[in-house]
Amino acid sequence: MTQVDNLAVGACSPQVLALQQRLSGLGYWLGAPDGRFGELTKQAVLALQGAADLPRDGVARSATRAALQTGALPAVSGRSVTSSRSIAPRGP
Repeated sequence: MTQVDNLAVGACSPQVLALQQRLSGLGYWLGAPDGRFGELTKQAVLALQGAADLPRDGVARSATRAALQTGALPAVSGRSVTSSRSIAPRGP
């Protein structure tokens, strides 16, 4: 991503694809990266911004990209986390 691009809903580019792939690698993005900044991407960016203690607006600005670079991870809480990964059922 270039330093001048603010990525937001409606954007469609290789920079969005890279954003989605990085969000996926950090555990924020659960969809299939496609290079289109839609509502799922916005929700992932909002989650990253919250975890990084940034203002939450769903736009990938320079501070959000910096949090991606440093690898800000989702906070772990007592609540369950939904994942796209399959978990084998436990035996009886």
